[in-house]
Amino acid sequence: MSVLAPAAGEVVELMLEVPQGQVLEYNLPALCSALDIADPTRIAVETDGLRRAIVTIYPSNPLAEVRAVTAEDLVMDRHGRIAVGVYHNGRTVKRRLYDPATGSAQRFLLFGTTGAGKSRTLQLELTAEKRNGIVSWVCDLNNGQSVPEARDNVDWFGTTPEE
Repeated sequence: MSVLAPAAGEVVELMLEVPQGQVLEYNLPALCSALDIADPTRIAVETDGLRRAIVTIYPSNPLAEVRAVTAEDLVMDRHGRIAVGVYHNGRTVKRRLYDPATGSAQRFLLFGTTGAGKSRTLQLELTAEKRNGIVSWVCDLNNGQSVPEARDNVDWFGTTPEE
């Protein structure tokens, strides 16, 4: 029997805190077992890195279906940020593309394993930069195969470590 018995479709938030002098640590499989939750994608744990945490339990994985990127997402706001996704609670995730205070474009370095979405992420990044008038330099070490469309759409395009 579940420790928590929320109404169907209800989201549950638990506020946790350990005593002063201790650091909150958690083990996701153990937490799921204690709460009788078979699907760990239904739980989001946010900590302050010290004593406090919010555990949010969803009826299903909140990120299983995410809306597609829109043209408006790629236009900078007054703080130089673009929308790059959503948090588990539906709030927009933003990333700074440009710092209006210094007049500097922000550097962007992308790493990931095969199939993680690096090429798609880079395509969206380059689209946002072009849409907002930012000059882009790209070095695609996969012989230009990851983002071939960038070749004629950026200021400088390289394909080798030397470049």
